[in-house]
Amino acid sequence: MHMLRIIGCFLIAAVLCSAAVCDEVPKKFGPLKKMYLNQKVVVSGSTFPRGMLDWNLARPKGDYYEPDLMNHLPAAYKGRQALVIAVQMNALHRAEYSKQNALGEQTSPDDVVDPYVDVVVRFEDGTVAMKTAYPGILGLAMAADDDKLTAEMNRELPGVIGARFYAVAFSKLYKPTATLEDMQGSGEILSRLSMTEVPLLAPLTITKARYLPEEKAVVLKLTLPNGSEALALTSRTYIENSDPKAAFLERVSGTLLNSIPKKLTPKEVGSIKSKTLFRGMSKDAVQFAVGFAERTNDWGRGGEQLVFFSGKLTIYIDSAGRVTDWQSLD
Repeated sequence: MHMLRIIGCFLIAAVLCSAAVCDEVPKKFGPLKKMYLNQKVVVSGSTFPRGMLDWNLARPKGDYYEPDLMNHLPAAYKGRQALVIAVQMNALHRAEYSKQNALGEQTSPDDVVDPYVDVVVRFEDGTVAMKTAYPGILGLAMAADDDKLTAEMNRELPGVIGARFYAVAFSKLYKPTATLEDMQGSGEILSRLSMTEVPLLAPLTITKARYLPEEKAVVLKLTLPNGSEALALTSRTYIENSDPKAAFLERVSGTLLNSIPKKLTPKEVGSIKSKTLFRGMSKDAVQFAVGFAERTNDWGRGGEQLVFFSGKLTIYIDSAGRVTDWQSLD
């Protein structure tokens, strides 16, 4: 099931970058510099009250640029395109690669693997900013790829209106009044619909869809079977880690399912809808009915002990991936 594959990618991407981006970024300084220098990239990253967390304004100093540590790049620049005007070894490592080794050989920065580098960009209004990171976590998207994605979204997204998604226990549906900040902030759980309000494996009809190019995210409005409405957010992480060969609807499904998995038995479908358990239920069905475990313990002989809700629910899974028992604390 595509959602179970994506969840693993999502957790990794939350601290690094999308698998596709990481694979494409060269590990050596020389090829990395060649890839980015004089190319347009999209400036992205987290923001906080003072501006963009990983980006500072920059100023020239001799042959290099240095960050203005007192001034972060304003958040208004998030999602904008900028020209890369310099890719330099960070000052902390620069001296190490400008000296000779014990054999008298000159070390070339171009051959350095996983260098700590500064990427300096200039916006159309003349603002210069820089970011420092290792290649695998630079997280810089090429403007050409960004334009291609935006064109695809603008072309394909209107076609999802009227399509249906299905919620499971780990799906995130938000109140129709939720803002983007509500859905992305640290308190986003407060803007979600409660699990009692979300019908599992029931058809949710898409009535509106919007692509946010600055965030590379999709916002959907859904109508529930009882006529009420909810919002869903498909973040850039899901889009970037989705299979490019998959159907467009699947690529923008986010934490929702685009169909009821055929591998589920009728009994499992019924239990998921009623949010109940039974012995012999598959582990996948448990995740759809209850969510992802907060903790997994070894139960011996290949079995697992899944812990939910701060220890209030424990489910025992055998080596075949089936429920054998569970314990609930009121």
